Amino acid sequence: MKKINKLGILLTVLLLFVSLCSCAAVDPVPDQATDGTEQTAATDAESADDTATAYGYQSLKTDAERAFYETFGDFVRRGEAEPLRVDYTDDVERLTRISEMYCYDHPEVFWVDSTESIRYVTDGASYLEITVPFSLTGAALESAQGELETAVKTAVATVPVGASDFEKECAINDYLVDHVTYNEAAAASPQFAVGNEHNAYGALVEGSCVCDGYACAYKLLSDRLGMDSCIIFGSAVNRSGSNEFHAWNCVKLEGEWYHLDVTWNAASDQTVPAVGRYLNLNMTTQQATQERTILPLDGDPAAQEENVLYNYFVPDCTATKYNYIRYKYDLLSSDEDFSVVENGLTDAAQRDEEYYCFRVDNGLDYDGVYQSLISYEMASMVERINAGGTLERPLRASTYLYSEPTNRLIMIQLAYED
Repeated sequence: MKKINKLGILLTVLLLFVSLCSCAAVDPVPDQATDGTEQTAATDAESADDTATAYGYQSLKTDAERAFYETFGDFVRRGEAEPLRVDYTDDVERLTRISEMYCYDHPEVFWVDSTESIRYVTDGASYLEITVPFSLTGAALESAQGELETAVKTAVATVPVGASDFEKECAINDYLVDHVTYNEAAAASPQFAVGNEHNAYGALVEGSCVCDGYACAYKLLSDRLGMDSCIIFGSAVNRSGSNEFHAWNCVKLEGEWYHLDVTWNAASDQTVPAVGRYLNLNMTTQQATQERTILPLDGDPAAQEENVLYNYFVPDCTATKYNYIRYKYDLLSSDEDFSVVENGLTDAAQRDEEYYCFRVDNGLDYDGVYQSLISYEMASMVERINAGGTLERPLRASTYLYSEPTNRLIMIQLAYED
């Protein structure tokens, strides 16, 4: 980020806004009805009134800051091009951060242009005049807002009626992985942005974004489903080995927080069969920071340094109950008894599924288990399962195996006789 310059009474402040030049990537609507009635999305006004899970707002320290946050929000939602005048002349540069907080608390507000500067003019005593750059105004903005609302409703409609928060989270993750493409060209661009790749509109309407676009889209959809989530800013190593800015989310399930990274799930889905899209779903902070660095909180001296972005809320994530891998996949705890795998494989075959996955206990030799399956265990299990006579379509002996040693997973691709 460029250093802020003060020239007389005209202040031009670069909008930090986390328009990440490139993002690291690797290879409230009401709760849903349970009576089958059509679900409807909450209006923008309903979302705007809720500050309980607006963590940028919750982090503000003074009444004056909170008042500006609310005034800025009202102004931005009107989408008018004329300047905003406020009675605030104390810490002008602080207002830029408050405006960022508002936009990340409300990712449906996508039209504040992060490639331009917010401009402030003050007489030094009584008022401050703010010019906020909008990428769209008037009829064009109304049309784009309608497009985003339609896209949100389409995504929300894919969530099963009566789903738990964990099931909602998985459905949002699946929708974004299936319908959004990582924008490699935007990630490599030296410009802050070339379009909407850093916002929810880019993700949900245009189907193309970088990491903060995924994160904004996830937060918007989770807000609409009545869930509690936030956006986390940090850095990570990309495919080429360079350290870059990165953004992901945290989500609250049954009172406990977890990290999830949809950007990396989308990338892993292309390379790891069956489980790739869930490898970064519901991590502890310890797990998340093995490959990511979390940036400092607003107010931390490190966050005030030039060229340093910041977070306004970072929850402590220690729970493991809903870690997707632990929650969903069987655990093999003995290399002399594969019955847990055989039973799971039988159940999967009875449901005519394509994959069965299981975890290998940390106390076992992962490579040894994998080699045992290849050498003889897999063929023996398939023979016994077919002999049991419970399958409509018998399994072929030539079943395929895939390994994911980082998470100690083994995936079995089921092949059926015609």
